[in-house]
Order: sequence, then structure tokens, then C-alpha cells
Amino acid sequence: MCVRYSPDMGTIATVARTGDIVLLDGQTAEKKGVIPTGHKGSIFSLAWSPDGKLIATASADKSVKIFDVVTASAIATCTLGTRVMDMQQGVAYTTRGVVSVSFNGKLSLINQKGEVQHRFAGHQGRILLVHKESDGTMVSVGVDRALIWRAALTPESGEAREVPLSAELITAATFKGGKLYLLAGNELLRCGLDDDEPVVMLKEAANAVTLTVTEDGAVVLLHRNGFTVADSTGRVVSEERLDKFDGSSAASHGNMIVLGGDKLARGYQVTAASPPEPKVVFSGHHSGTVACVAFSNDGQLVASGDASRNIFVWSFTDGSVVYRDLVFHTLRVTSLTFAYNSNTRLFSGSMDASLILWDLEAKTRRTEDAAHRGGVSAVFGAADGTLISGGSDGCIRLWKSDK
Repeated sequence: MCVRYSPDMGTIATVARTGDIVLLDGQTAEKKGVIPTGHKGSIFSLAWSPDGKLIATASADKSVKIFDVVTASAIATCTLGTRVMDMQQGVAYTTRGVVSVSFNGKLSLINQKGEVQHRFAGHQGRILLVHKESDGTMVSVGVDRALIWRAALTPESGEAREVPLSAELITAATFKGGKLYLLAGNELLRCGLDDDEPVVMLKEAANAVTLTVTEDGAVVLLHRNGFTVADSTGRVVSEERLDKFDGSSAASHGNMIVLGGDKLARGYQVTAASPPEPKVVFSGHHSGTVACVAFSNDGQLVASGDASRNIFVWSFTDGSVVYRDLVFHTLRVTSLTFAYNSNTRLFSGSMDASLILWDLEAKTRRTEDAAHRGGVSAVFGAADGTLISGGSDGCIRLWKSDK
């Protein structure tokens, strides 16, 4: 049920399960009239126009309607989807038009003719991936949707292109060579920045925990106790078993990959033409699950963070520890990235909601304690020196840092 006074306080508009708008006198509450809506679902919200001549409604039938109060008739109808998450749960009337919000958090600006003028998208759940290209294009992936933010449409504008997906849940994502790779529902998907829709690479990828992609397009799907390699067409070329590994994180540089598991990480050389070749094992220091791994930009170093709050930086060449015991987070380390073109500046994010910039050479750190409510879940160091972070709060933040 929804109750709203007209701008001059002279009339009350109410809606209930009957699907009609009932108009009451603003002083006496006596019934003044009824506006049949024709909605085929419950009406969740209504709003008066600023001049008090029109009323807009938002309904479970995924539509927004605009009514003339004097004639008690509909002047416009706007249908905004077909899925359950497209149900319209809220509406506001502004000087620019009607703003409606759906169950999945999308905002639509609708004019008086019922035409959608703008759609504003964001994330409603934990962020899995943030990325920025050299031309300024940004990509963000949450558990709910994947968005591409063109340089001309800044994140602050709220306007982004959504990658069309049939699945309701995304479980992992990575970006490589101008393409976005997603584990969505049971499928492995690939989508270019200008593609109209993603390509299905594998129809059965439900057991993968996370993924990474090599420079030649080989996709590595990490499972709890093994990993699968598929070539750029989606053809599975190798399946490797790792007993008692409990895989949880993955990263790549060139044709080298690192996989994080229970108290250790393993490095491989991966090509689509031959079986994965073990290169190095990073072990003997972590006391918990290796929850995140990251390569330096030159591929010489690997950073790993664990569930026990500790971070180590290793040489990929021989597996030796270069920097050890970077312990300052109070909860699990969730994400790591090296600053662009630097092997000594490392960013880390944690479930404790903080971001830390580590100067490894100077042995100093700078901390942002309240970066994301609910915890930091993704970080990325862009070429322009910007640090991008995403969190469990569904927010993306851009931070300035000294190059």
C-alpha cells in the first residue's frame, strides 16, 4: 500500500491490492474519486507530478504508468522488462520526468510520453572485478551484473552499458586482451568491449571457483582440487588434478599463471598447444588459504594474501620470498594489485574494509580504514596512477595515489 499527498496537500492518493488509485480529500479523507490503473500486478508506489496534475505508478507487472488526475485516464505506459527483477518497486516525479527503480536497483528516467530517456545502472552486491583501459574505459563486475563504462560516460554519471546475461548470478570474472571473461550461471562467457552480447565458450563450468586467462587466450578454470585449460575457442585441452589443494585464487602474466590454494600457491606455464608445465611452488610461509594472488607488471614477482591476514611477495623465478610478513589487516586479505610499472608499490584490500598502499622498498604503508563497508573485494592499479577498488557494499571508488 502507498499513500501520497498532492503538492498542495488538497488530495490524498492511495493504492492497495485492488489495483485502483483512490483519491481522498486532504482535509476530511472523504472519497473524491477512483482512477482505474489496469496494472496486472500489485502497485508498489505512486508519485504526484510537481504541478499536481499527474500521478505515476510503479507495479509488479514491470511497468510504470502515468495518469491524468482530472480525466482519470492513463496517458502513458512504459514496460521495463520481463523478469522478476524488473518489477518496479519505487517511483518519484521530478521536473525532468518520472524516475522508477526496479528490484535489481536499475533506475529509469521516463518522460511524459512513457519513453525511457536514460537508464542508470550500478551494482547491488559484492564487486568481483574492476579494470581500467588506457583509453579510460572502465569495466566493473559484481555478482549481479557486468558493466562497461566508456570514457565519455564517467562512473559519476551513472550511465554504463550492461553486458546482457541470462544468468542471475556471476561467480567470477577476469579481463584480458580487451575481453571480459565471466563465470555466470553454469557457463563460461567471453565478451569484447564493443560486442552486443557475450559468446558462450563452455556450457558446463559450474564447478569452477575462479579463472584467469593467458596472453594467447587460453582460459584456466580453477577448481577446488584441480584446474582445466580451454583454448580460445572454448575447447578443453587439459585437465589437471591437484590433490588436497583447495584452490581459491588465480592470476596470470603472459603465459605464466599462479594458482592459490591451502597454505601455498603454484606457478605454471600454460599454452593451448601443450600440457601445463609446473614452474614453481610458493610454500612454507602461509598459515591459511591463499585468497588472492597478483603478478607484478613485469611478471618477475608474485604477491599472495591469505585468510590469516598475511601477505608475501615472491620471486616467480625460484619461489624465494622477497618481502615477508606484511601483516596489518585485521581480517582476510581479499585482493592485491601492484601499482602500474612498479615492483615496490603494492595495494591490498581486506574484509576489514581497509585499503593499504605498501611501499615495499621503504618499508612503509598508508592505510584507508573505511574504504568499503562490508569489506574490499577487488582492486586494480591503472596506468594513469589511479587505484580502483570495489567492495561488498556494491560501490566502486577511484583513489589518487602518487605515481
